[in-house]
Amino acid sequence: KIGVATIIRTPPPPGSGSSKPKIELVGKVKNKVVLLVGDVIDTGSTTCSAADVVKAAGASNVFAFASHPILSRGAAARLNESELEKLVVLDTVPVPTEKHEKCPKLEQISIAQAIAEKIEECHFQPKDI
Repeated sequence: KIGVATIIRTPPPPGSGSSKPKIELVGKVKNKVVLLVGDVIDTGSTTCSAADVVKAAGASNVFAFASHPILSRGAAARLNESELEKLVVLDTVPVPTEKHEKCPKLEQISIAQAIAEKIEECHFQPKDI
């Protein structure tokens, strides 16, 4: 059985003096394996905060996936020190070797074959009109 929980990220109110968003968990993750899914990881702060929240709520394991690993401003080291067991990203953005070294939890997978297959399908397979 697969359950779904949601992380809600709320930016701080204007003029509050805070720069940190509020991270809330809706759902139960106790003794569950959690997969955090996102599109972009830039500084990694939101992903790390989400991992902290689900781990504090009793998650047994925490993994993350993102399509675009920007990994700026110390993100690699931050993610490596986080509650994440593994972070899987696509190769839509090149990740320098030094960032892989700072974050052994990081695994980058290629989407080249999938893109090549779709290009071939679009150009060489007949379409029914």
